[in-house]
Amino acid sequence: MLPASLLALYPFLVYFGIQQQQTSGLLLILGGAFVARLIFAPDNKPLKIMTYITSTLGLCLVLVSHFASQKAWLLFYPVVINISLSLLFLSSVLVNQPIITAIAKWREPDLPETGIIYTRKLTYVWAVFCAINAVIAAITTTLSMDIWTLYNGLISYVLIGSFMALEWVYRQRVMRRDN
Repeated sequence: MLPASLLALYPFLVYFGIQQQQTSGLLLILGGAFVARLIFAPDNKPLKIMTYITSTLGLCLVLVSHFASQKAWLLFYPVVINISLSLLFLSSVLVNQPIITAIAKWREPDLPETGIIYTRKLTYVWAVFCAINAVIAAITTTLSMDIWTLYNGLISYVLIGSFMALEWVYRQRVMRRDN
């Protein structure tokens, strides 16, 4: 749980590490958190795949940043994560079972056909959401550290949380209507 919590603070850690010129310590903390996430990935297969992909990419950015002596590489983690998630959502629909369907079936093994259809559509919506978030995160890498941190450390989380809450409210209405 700690590595995930630590990585949720990623934008703030990067901001303070760069502002305080403590990039060596920052790289050790972030690298350790990514390695811990790889070691302690969740058991649920779709979540494990997402954890492996995002943690490996984050670790790669930390290593590139270290060996290139360029802290700017750290700013691309939110971009890489959102692109990866978007592609993961899309590929799961095209190749196999949509990730959101798999997660829903993990919680509700007898998911009705309407739930399967709904989660398939929701997987597409999340793919688009993550793609848009990646574009905005990419734009912030060209702006000030304050704006980068504000968007990637607060605004994007608020957008994700709001989207999840709205989807939950919508799903409850649909389920009530269908029952």
